[in-house]
Amino acid sequence: MLVKICRRDSRQRHFFLLSDLLVYGTPVTSTTFVQQRCLEVSSLNIIPDEMTNSFKILSPGKSFVVFSPVGEEDKQLWVSLLVQNGAKLQDAGGDGLYAAIWKPDHLSSVCLVCNTSRFTTFNRRVRCPSPHSPHSPNVTKRTNARKQHSTTAEAAARSAAARARRSRS
Repeated sequence: MLVKICRRDSRQRHFFLLSDLLVYGTPVTSTTFVQQRCLEVSSLNIIPDEMTNSFKILSPGKSFVVFSPVGEEDKQLWVSLLVQNGAKLQDAGGDGLYAAIWKPDHLSSVCLVCNTSRFTTFNRRVRCPSPHSPHSPNVTKRTNARKQHSTTAEAAARSAAARARRSRS
């Protein structure tokens, strides 16, 4: 069992390392688990973390920090088994596109994008007023326009395909 550091708190998860997959989930009973996610081991990058007994797991779909409540030996065992099964071990950073790691709320009191906006009861974390923030109105408008464009293009492609099917029959 490893502890996964989440945005609001840390949660115990049962990790299962298969030959090519890393599966983790939440226990329901002693023999039943709710699967949270399956990750291909070959796409993982493992990076030691600055916290004791912890390491980062980076993948294109989901990245996070885990730590071993048992101790350093357990952490080293997990890292070595992941590397033996195809994960890449790195000192720091990453050489590909990986999902961002959530930083726990209690570890940041300012916006990580603009580094100036302080979070308060009224200035919430998801509403940074900086124009460079992913939540700024300008960025949101561009994102919504892109989504609408792709939705319109997908709808046009679907209707063209439907017309083609009707004309063949």
